[in-house]
Amino acid sequence: MPVAAMPENLGPRLTLDELRATVDEIRRVRSDQYADYTGRALALSGAVTRHFLGREWTQKHADPTSRHAGFFKIDTSPTIQGQLSAFRIYDLGEVLFNLQHIDGFDDRLSDMQIPRKIEPTVAELDVARLLFLHKYMFRFIPPKQLAKGENYDFDIALPDGTEICADAKCKIETTDFSPNTVINSLKDGVKQLPDDRPGMIFVKVPQRWIATLPMAIAMAQTAEGWLGRHDQNTRIVSVKFYVSHLTFESGGVVHRHAYKEVSNRNNKFSSDRDWDMFEDHPVPASWNGLPPWWTRFYKFPEGS
Repeated sequence: MPVAAMPENLGPRLTLDELRATVDEIRRVRSDQYADYTGRALALSGAVTRHFLGREWTQKHADPTSRHAGFFKIDTSPTIQGQLSAFRIYDLGEVLFNLQHIDGFDDRLSDMQIPRKIEPTVAELDVARLLFLHKYMFRFIPPKQLAKGENYDFDIALPDGTEICADAKCKIETTDFSPNTVINSLKDGVKQLPDDRPGMIFVKVPQRWIATLPMAIAMAQTAEGWLGRHDQNTRIVSVKFYVSHLTFESGGVVHRHAYKEVSNRNNKFSSDRDWDMFEDHPVPASWNGLPPWWTRFYKFPEGS
């Protein structure tokens, strides 16, 4: 199981048995409303989200009538946008359940209570999912108010024992692409990383940024040019762009994870090493879309 050492002073955690009991209760109390897999999965995710973040958080940030709702606001209209908005809550609950035992998880729950930190924290959870799915050992770093070089987000252990410091950046969904926007995120990221250990910067970008091939190429070229421009950038071994890609196909939401890794040949740790961490591979039908060490809520528990 690709989980870091168990942290101390755990908050309330959920077990698979408790998930099964929740599904049974959903079937019993709301059998008509949640008769299909999609409805049950959304109800289950809502229950998990309330467990970890609180009922008040859910009402404030997801309820369609809340004036405070933003990124997670549910659109109840019978439209594609409505289904995409519901998927965000489904995805949040599933991510919270699967990452609950990672060291530093509780700090991310605290950050989710601060409205301006919601999207950046979701980006960190997205990066954590990517690491988890690829079986990397890692932990969240507690937020600190310390000197530059000590405020990064992840410690990651590579298979050969190399320890990586990584910082996650997020461009909110309404941000337009420009080279300066990318560079500003990278400049901010490099300041958070120590000088004596290999550093990586993960940048979650809006789906619109990879809508065209020229834009996606420009994004990678901007990172390549920036990496070789300044001496302090030699502490960075790789920049990794990440997209949570949602589309509506064949009557349902399809969720894909897209990434582009840009290695820094001018890094001071190992210039001839390949610092790529992820690779594409065929997904077996038996995986229900993701590997068996990730609990899927869709078709849970029959197809989990």
